[in-house]
Amino acid sequence: VSDVKYVQNTLSNVKNAIVMHSDYSKSKGGYTGSPTSAVAIEGVTISGLKGSATNLYDIVANPKTVSDWSFSGIEVSASSTGKMVGQPNSIDV
Repeated sequence: VSDVKYVQNTLSNVKNAIVMHSDYSKSKGGYTGSPTSAVAIEGVTISGLKGSATNLYDIVANPKTVSDWSFSGIEVSASSTGKMVGQPNSIDV
């Protein structure tokens, strides 16, 4: 997965504002909580995200396969920061 851009989007009362997972298991039919996928997630840009959510983040990524993520202009009112595991060091929360 590469060069993904989400620009100027508005949310309204969603559970998780930003969701990225690399822990899906087809055989188990869902997320495992253990991000072992070798699929690269690169060049992700989220800019100008506004609105409301319960959690700002739900990120469970394999740190060996993620790079070049940029989050900016995020104005989401969230009850909780949520979960961030394995995101690139470039993401400041």
